[in-house]
Amino acid sequence: MSFFEELTVGKLAVFGGGNLGASPVLPSVVVKHKQIGHKVSTTFTLTNVPLTITNALKYAGLLLWTFPQGRIIVEGATATLNETTTSVVANIGASPVASVGSAAATATTLSGTMVSLIPSTALPVSATINVAATTNLSAPLAASTQLDGNTTAIPVYLNVALPNQVTNDATATFSGQITIHWANLGTY
Repeated sequence: MSFFEELTVGKLAVFGGGNLGASPVLPSVVVKHKQIGHKVSTTFTLTNVPLTITNALKYAGLLLWTFPQGRIIVEGATATLNETTTSVVANIGASPVASVGSAAATATTLSGTMVSLIPSTALPVSATINVAATTNLSAPLAASTQLDGNTTAIPVYLNVALPNQVTNDATATFSGQITIHWANLGTY
């Protein structure tokens, strides 16, 4: 392989004796890897990825991808996402937030491993059904981090919480990009 190469994951891609992780879970998520030396830049392009947040829980997590097994250093991450409400707008409520983490959402306050890649950030939502929000969620990872995937490979989740969801279930779609710059430090 060349020093700089772009790969689209559909099949398991292998380079340098290691792999780039598991294929994306949804067909509406395209994952591209760019390898520069031992570092990898992974970009997730989401196109109308559906997510349902039940009124009973008021949060949801969507598995996007899984890193290869090993200790992973994340040098940086950014997200620019746009939400389109596909259910009754009153179901969304006030103060929605989103994050990207190594664990699926388990509460309406996104914290800990639920925000290990992109912090909990205010999520602009559309005020009209099937019309995209007029502003995007834009957020960076504040500092590099290490994830211990030595025993179990580390997943990547898009997490959404609607702490003030009014009634019934809320449905939305997400479009945009999440980029993670990382390297696999190996197993021990």
